Amino acid sequence: MESGAPATCREGIPGTRDLPTGLALAIGSMPHRDPRLALDRIVEACPEAPCWPQLPALGFQENMMTQFSEGIPCIRVDWEKNKIFFTRPEACPEELARFYEDYLLAEETGDLRPFALSGSYAQGLVAFREKFGQAEGPSLACVKGQVTGPLTFGLSILDDAGLPALFDETLEDVVRKAILMKALWQSEYLESCGKKQILFVDEPILSAFGSSAYINLSREQTIAILRENFSAVKSKGALVGSHCCGNTDWSLMVEAGVDIINFDAYAYMDSIGLYADSLAAFMDRGGYLAWGIVPSQRLDRRPSPHELLERLKAGLDELVGKGISRERLLANLILTTSCGLGTLTEAEAEAALHELSALQGLVRERLTG
Repeated sequence: MESGAPATCREGIPGTRDLPTGLALAIGSMPHRDPRLALDRIVEACPEAPCWPQLPALGFQENMMTQFSEGIPCIRVDWEKNKIFFTRPEACPEELARFYEDYLLAEETGDLRPFALSGSYAQGLVAFREKFGQAEGPSLACVKGQVTGPLTFGLSILDDAGLPALFDETLEDVVRKAILMKALWQSEYLESCGKKQILFVDEPILSAFGSSAYINLSREQTIAILRENFSAVKSKGALVGSHCCGNTDWSLMVEAGVDIINFDAYAYMDSIGLYADSLAAFMDRGGYLAWGIVPSQRLDRRPSPHELLERLKAGLDELVGKGISRERLLANLILTTSCGLGTLTEAEAEAALHELSALQGLVRERLTG
């Protein structure tokens, strides 16, 4: 892997942190049942910074919420109904006491093992470590991981009365701490695989910002929760990204200090331009904009890489027209699918990854030198 983008794209750009321009990243989920096959397909398409595959076809344990619920007190899974929910904190005092003991010990000693993702919940992560975690040192220059963000986790898991976990004072604290520790554990786990880590704290729930789902959560609280998680990951030397596959207030992520904003540029190209002022400040400090330009949904006819390139160029032109530097946009440009590929067939997912790889080649040939 090249350690940086062409000098013509990055020269004189302050704040960049040596990710190659036009970098292709996978979001995470794949429809495959064989974790090694799924990983091979990701590596073929995204060799410069592969990620571990999340595999919902293997069972409800690899659902994006269930996968990170392991060991979190008061969280329950109904395996027969494929349902995850929480019970009242007063009903599980021993679980809470054990959780806080583990948390305090982790803060004191750095022992994050109680917050690990086990192989039964994340087979793709185990396969990734087996393939790249060599004893002699990291075998990749850069790797990507992902974790369900605290907002999405805490607002999506409800009790019997329909109350989200994040609206309970005790569970809000538990969710924030648990997801943060799981993110730190994953970053540490991936250190043996790649010299640089990118960790996405995925927050699709942000597309509901301002709706009834957020009725008890202010803008300030939202930013504080995000900043807490982002800052902790960045303190370990990783770049932190966040993915939202719908319209949202992108200034929330900017103010929270994210390094990489990943948006659905296929279906919601116009949404990012509504926050041009925040985006300009984000780019000025070296932030990366990850364009989810390759569609992840089923289509009667998939667009060709050349068509996707034209779509990307139109989006770039729109942002330049709103006052954002083209030079910065190109220097810190990342390419992704619009969302995870877990709902597609294996053939459809592999086609999307092939399009992503082909688009990367076109971008580097025609846009970035």
